[in-house]
Amino acid sequence: MIDTLKEIALVIGYLSTIAGFGFGAFKVYKKIDKKLSTIEEHTLENFRDIKRITLMSKDMPIGERLDAGEKYVNAGGNGEAKVHYYVLKKEREEELMHECHHVCDSHCNVSDSHKA
Repeated sequence: MIDTLKEIALVIGYLSTIAGFGFGAFKVYKKIDKKLSTIEEHTLENFRDIKRITLMSKDMPIGERLDAGEKYVNAGGNGEAKVHYYVLKKEREEELMHECHHVCDSHCNVSDSHKA
């Protein structure tokens, strides 16, 4: 009977040790998970900041600014930069349409003069 109690006590001791290690590992996991979440949050903030700066920079080519603006908005960017992106995008689309009409009109006029 005493031997059985000793074996039970030994098993309980092992289980307590395993539970202690498990709890300790869980605490470490939670700490790492929290740090990773913070790193991911800061990485996203940095990404949006870089895209916002590129979008707002008048020294950058328009294509790069529009690309940065799209990525900024897709990454959850908001506020004045988001509005600026949509305004810039609309202005660029209007410029391209104007250029297209100008080229088409020039092409049509050249074609008409060759017909005469």
